[in-house]
Amino acid sequence: MLTSLSWVCWVFPHSVFAQQLGSGLQGLGIGAIGLDWSTVSSYLGSPLASPWFATANVAAGFFIIMYIITPIAYWFNFYNAQNFPIVSDGLFTLSDQKYNISSIVDSHFHFDTKAHEKNGPLYLSTFFAVTYGVGFASLTATIVHVFLFHGSEIWQLSKSAFQDKKVDIHTKLMRRYKQVPEWWFICILIANIAITIFACEYYIEQLQLPWWGVLLACAIAFFFTLPIGIITATTNQTPGLNIITEYIMGYLYPGRPVANMCFKVYGYISMSQALTFLQDFKLGHYMKIPPRTMFMAQVVGTLIAAFVYIGTAWWLMDTIPYICNTELLPPDSPWTCPGDHVFYDASVIWGLISPRRIFGDLGTYSAVNWFFLGGAIAPLLVWLAHKAFPGQSWILLINMAPRCRSCRSSGCSARARLLGSSARDGILRQLAISVTSHPGIFTVTASSGRRRFERAASVMPPASASSWWRSRWIDAGLEREAPVVPVRTSVSLWRRSCRSMPGLNVKRRACWSHLGVFVAA
Repeated sequence: MLTSLSWVCWVFPHSVFAQQLGSGLQGLGIGAIGLDWSTVSSYLGSPLASPWFATANVAAGFFIIMYIITPIAYWFNFYNAQNFPIVSDGLFTLSDQKYNISSIVDSHFHFDTKAHEKNGPLYLSTFFAVTYGVGFASLTATIVHVFLFHGSEIWQLSKSAFQDKKVDIHTKLMRRYKQVPEWWFICILIANIAITIFACEYYIEQLQLPWWGVLLACAIAFFFTLPIGIITATTNQTPGLNIITEYIMGYLYPGRPVANMCFKVYGYISMSQALTFLQDFKLGHYMKIPPRTMFMAQVVGTLIAAFVYIGTAWWLMDTIPYICNTELLPPDSPWTCPGDHVFYDASVIWGLISPRRIFGDLGTYSAVNWFFLGGAIAPLLVWLAHKAFPGQSWILLINMAPRCRSCRSSGCSARARLLGSSARDGILRQLAISVTSHPGIFTVTASSGRRRFERAASVMPPASASSWWRSRWIDAGLEREAPVVPVRTSVSLWRRSCRSMPGLNVKRRACWSHLGVFVAA
């Protein structure tokens, strides 16, 4: 009930048009809202953790894609769109029948060309096709945006990495701990690649992925980690590599669905896990946690999670009848597995049939490739506008990557009411902060917020292995040890400084918030 409140459908319960417009599950979700927090934050993450401009970009992209592009494509009947549901993750024939996938797979689990010609081309719903186009645009928009707005910064940081430059206060404080040797990371990298290649070659008939596919997937993950990491750091939105990895492998190695999915996992999930690893290390860096402790926690946690996930998956498949089979499950069953259905659909589209027969010269949706060009041009227009009007700082807050990601789902599993409710909650949260704090909150970007946090943290003592604190004060390049002070004493001193701080209440509140970070560390 709380997952989707579609009042338009309640008012017109027998109207198909109203269901298409108002349904938050199978339609455009106009007016539909979600009050269940677990579903609101299930797709784009918690909207409370994103800066307001990122949430605004997501909301704007969602509105353009969901309420302009998709309705135009559907009601103008592009690609016979009105033969199929407007929002669906299903695969159809031209006559709106469910596509028989089993009939186009041979005994070796490869693509059967003759059977496909007999069944005819595969068709997608309007929203499903649009989300793939948005995925194309998101990729090129990410690369062009990072090159135009952060290219010089990346070059300067790359050069300074090989020179003795002045480091920030956090790095100086963290030097007290033993660092993680580089060869630890190298050994894990080499061991994982070697084991993956061995598994793919040993089980080549089942996995279908050759050794060169593993190396290519690793190269793609390595190349995109930096630009996508920059987008994640500045907007809290992470563009995915799932579509581009499927696209590349679909052209290089068509007709093998399992190989395509393995390549997708090694190329996309590797990059995603790398960014998660960096986020955890960055948090530990600010909280002054020993690097080796963080490293071991990551390694041990990953090993435990792998066995827990596999065991849980096998247990669910053995104990729940007809799991993920929506045709045989009861109507109110929660085990519909929408994400897994989309994963399966992607293996058919990109791996089995191949992108050439769907988005290429042999396919129906070849025009969707123009989204690649549109995604590349959009950040260029923003960059030119910034150069033409350098005094307008709000132009820099326009980021096309999160706009494109707003409806770039893993297929259609992300419903309209989730995205709309996520944008709603994020903007309301920022509005509440601005009212209770000061109007300038809407001018705080991720980078400026990080600089304020660093200035506050520069006078915060780092955590040690025990419950004691030791701080190193750095002044004019000179370092001297501060006396060891218990946590309770440090908190008391900070409270006194907050109470005696002159000036506006805003400064006092900032002092108290820094105290909270100090205790949490």
